[in-house]
Amino acid sequence: MFFTAFSLFWILMERWIGFFYGGIFIFFVFLASYWAWIWGYLGPAENYSMFGSALYLYGFFNSISWRKSEEMDKKRILAHSLVLLLGSLIAIGSKENFLILVIPLVYLAYLSVKKKIKSWPLI
Repeated sequence: MFFTAFSLFWILMERWIGFFYGGIFIFFVFLASYWAWIWGYLGPAENYSMFGSALYLYGFFNSISWRKSEEMDKKRILAHSLVLLLGSLIAIGSKENFLILVIPLVYLAYLSVKKKIKSWPLI
């Protein structure tokens, strides 16, 4: 789960600042000493919430990216929506304070309605 979360955050940062700088940034973020406590000593709720948050962010930012393109691949929309759903279920199910993740989902639904994109996986 740690490797998946690390990799997904690196992929997201790569889009903004590039592969090399994204890797360095994520390396220094994950170099902080509290990650050892989160992944090693605390209970499984923290591990699953980190993993779910990584999936959620990956699905969310890819959902916004397919709203910018004119040509939408339905399989890709379905895949990103399923990753978004899975990530939100894992994060919200592991810690109740992650219920705040519903707010960006409402924003994503608003963007779909505003741009008149009929996407049943998002709904």
